Parts: sequence; C-alpha cells; structure tokens
Amino acid sequence: MRILTRRDSAGIGQVWHRTAGLAALLALGLAATGCSGGAAEEKPGREVDVNEEAVELLPDDVREAGRLAVGTNAPYAPMVMFEEDGTTLTGVEVDLMDEISARLGLENDWDNTNWDGLLTALRAGRYDVAIASIGDRPERRDTVDFVDYAVTGMAAVVDPENEGDYSENTDLCGKQVGYQTGVAAESILTTLSETECAEAGLEPISMAGFPDDNAGLLALRSGRVDAHVMDSLSAYFEQSSETGKGSYATVLDGLYHLTPYGIAIDNQHDGLAEAVQMVLNDMISDGTYEQILDDYSVPAAAITEALINGGTQGVVDGTETFEALPESDG
Repeated sequence: MRILTRRDSAGIGQVWHRTAGLAALLALGLAATGCSGGAAEEKPGREVDVNEEAVELLPDDVREAGRLAVGTNAPYAPMVMFEEDGTTLTGVEVDLMDEISARLGLENDWDNTNWDGLLTALRAGRYDVAIASIGDRPERRDTVDFVDYAVTGMAAVVDPENEGDYSENTDLCGKQVGYQTGVAAESILTTLSETECAEAGLEPISMAGFPDDNAGLLALRSGRVDAHVMDSLSAYFEQSSETGKGSYATVLDGLYHLTPYGIAIDNQHDGLAEAVQMVLNDMISDGTYEQILDDYSVPAAAITEALINGGTQGVVDGTETFEALPESDG
C-alpha cells in the first residue's frame, strides 16, 4: 500500500540551506515567521510505502478512523512554525509527524494550542499525540509515553554588542534574564542562580518570565532584559532570521546538557507508541529522518535510534548519555 505524504521530494518547508551544524547557522539570513494561527493545510505530496507490520500495532480506533489528532504549540522555530499565510504549519516536527503518519496509513489533524494545556488535553483524549519540543521527563511518564526523536540543549540570546561579556554560565549572575514560563529554562536559571551564582559570591539572576520566546526576544530588543534563555536550536534560528540579524547573538550554547524531545502519547493508547517508534526507526535507517533535519539545518539534533521513554538511556551518537533535568514543564 502506498500513501501520499505532505513532504514532496524536494522537502516542504525548506527554510534553510543545508549546513554542517548549528554554528554554520550564523552565516544564514532567513526569515522566521511568528504569527498565530491554526491547523496545517494540505500540501503537494509524494508516495510512501505503508508499514503494514506497524499498522497492525495501532489501536483499533485509530486504525479504523484513519486519522491522528495531533496537538502542537506554534511558533517554536525551527521545530514548528507558520508559513507566510500565517495558518499553514511547517517545521521539523510537522514534517516528521506527517511522514510517520503517512507510513502508518494515517492522516494528521493538526491543532495549535497553548503550551500549558497541551499535555492536559492529550491526557483528556483531545489529541492522540502531542509534538511540540516536549522534554522526555521521568515525572511525566505515569500517564504519557514518549517516542524520542531529537535532542537539544539551552543557550542564551543577547545583544550582539554585549556578546563578549558572556563566556561562562556565571556571566548571567546579576543580570535580568528572560525565559518562557513553564519550560525547562525556568528551572535551569533558578538552579544556576541558587548554586553557581551563590557559590561564586555573585548577585542572583533577576528572572523575567514571558508567555513565549517571541515576547522574551522582544523584551531583549527593547532593553528590558539583558539576555533571554531558550532552546539552542531555536536560538540559532532566531539569530539568523530577518528580525534577528544584527539584533541577536547566541552565547553559552553549552548552558545545559542534551535533553531528548519526545512525541507524547497517552499510555492508554496501547500499541500507538510502538507503531510510531517502528516507523521512525525505519526513517532513521533509510535516511528520511536525516533529510528532514537537514532541510532545516539542524543535523545536530539527530538521534541514532528512536527509543520509548529513552530520556535517561541516552542515544545521541551511540555514546552520550542524557542527564536528569531539574523538574519543570519544558
């Protein structure tokens, strides 16, 4: 059986040119859209083979419906964002999830919602899966399983004129630092302030929470914060955007260790996580996964194997291990 996927052979949403790694993003000058909007629209597609073995793993209700309700939280470039129409979703996660579903003989019904309610809506049955740069965290696994698909860390974005002032984490001590509320950055900054800053006899970090990274970056541009801490992949993307060129410099990109992003699936959906894992590993094996990451110039986010609840098992390049994060919602 063959089905159309929304990624055409050239790679839908090819926002960046291919590069060797995150550092090369500094040379790129491409626009990042930051609109609000809804579900993705149909795009030209290409045929893919359906994995019948994986289809057999699907819950009966999902197989019979032929569709997945997918929750996300846009924009969070380059993982999920809007095209120029302000409505159509694109990005790494959109292309990955559409390819996964196509190989399961399914179509996706995308819904963009607030971050704070995303996992609650998943647990309540509003969505079958949620994909929105959600950290695979042990404390979430009582009700949710994760199929890990990427890794990332944290970085700080600052005014380019002040870039030289930031060479180590403690350079954030005594500064006004923004972060998106409810995600890992909040706990990371709190821990840094209470440990490294205190132990060095430095002033604590003055933390400023924002509803999203766009609001935090606006505060940076207007001088209301000295730095904004965010996902390192998104930080480099924003630096290379039309808005970010000359306005942002990404520093301290080792601010926090690698952590996995996982596709969140209610663990009452027996078989769905295993089906998603099977086709994602097929995509890793046949190069489709690598191509999607390359389409958005984030090869550094790649994993070598899709694990279920693998956030503490650690498969990055076959040797690295994910460390435990402080508790947060990110």
